[in-house]
Amino acid sequence: MVQIYPRKKIELIVESAYLSVMLTMIDASGATGYTVIRDLIGRGRHGERGREALGGNGNALIMVITTEATAETILKGSQRILGDGFGIVTLSDVQVLRPEHF
Repeated sequence: MVQIYPRKKIELIVESAYLSVMLTMIDASGATGYTVIRDLIGRGRHGERGREALGGNGNALIMVITTEATAETILKGSQRILGDGFGIVTLSDVQVLRPEHF
């Protein structure tokens, strides 16, 4: 069997206005990297975010796979930045093949 290693995956859906400050915080957390997907379309508690929001006010998804300690730092930082504002933050357990990447 292939050896796998436990890590944490954080997914943050934020308004584009928060993207730069969130990435700066993630860089400062010690995470080795992240992936950003821009211009999300979806529907939630506040209604639909569709193509009309794709100008400069759309949402972006930031995905980070990291250690548990770094995940905790990112969660605290995202809570400080977003407060009660718009944003969705989730934490999942994942397993990776190459732990040195995360």
